[in-house]
Amino acid sequence: MAGTPLGATTTQRELATRLNLSVSTVSLALNDHAGVSAATRDRVREEAERLGLRARGRHRHATIGVCVPDLIALNPTEWGSFVIQHALEQGYAAVIQPTYNRPAEERRAADTFRKLGVDGVILTSSQVSLDLPRQLGQDGIPVVSWATRVGRDARPEAEMPCVMVDHYTGAYHAVEYLVRECGYDHVVFMAGPAGSVSARAKLAGYTDALAEAGLQPVAVDPGVYDFRGGYETAERL
Repeated sequence: MAGTPLGATTTQRELATRLNLSVSTVSLALNDHAGVSAATRDRVREEAERLGLRARGRHRHATIGVCVPDLIALNPTEWGSFVIQHALEQGYAAVIQPTYNRPAEERRAADTFRKLGVDGVILTSSQVSLDLPRQLGQDGIPVVSWATRVGRDARPEAEMPCVMVDHYTGAYHAVEYLVRECGYDHVVFMAGPAGSVSARAKLAGYTDALAEAGLQPVAVDPGVYDFRGGYETAERL
């Protein structure tokens, strides 16, 4: 099929509007995804051909993009290796892109994933803005969040598919163990960044558990939310 590559956001939107379909459906159809019926796929491709456009071709890439805050905090030798190995077992390659919780780097990551034609993206940062998944969603790239809701206030309307960790209950039980089982009465919480949804949930669990035990909470900002920041804060304490 000759013509201009079909990869720009505006092009997919235009085609979706013409066919009265969602952008994601158009993207999946153009990339031969099994989740789209043959009739829909043929309809989309016929219209694309009529417009002189050609698809990127899903099977050329078969890639999963992974957004991480940095390459140190998530311990890539363990977590990263697991993701890469599992992706390979499913016939995909994994591309890990750090964002350092900076809007400019998030935009760069979105552009990188678009150019690579990834089949989907996993977000792992609790501080990522809604702009990144929105940008990817406009291109029909499915996004799932790992361990946290995306959006600094985690509004219900801002939620997206996610695999969650119960940060509140985890922190609550940790404090409960230290107070009831170990007998400690001075438990300090090393808080994460103010913009982190998961850090706020942990702080709430920590505070509530201490309140029930009749103890006062002491939250300390580690400065930098990584291994070194935690180590230095522990030394100061």
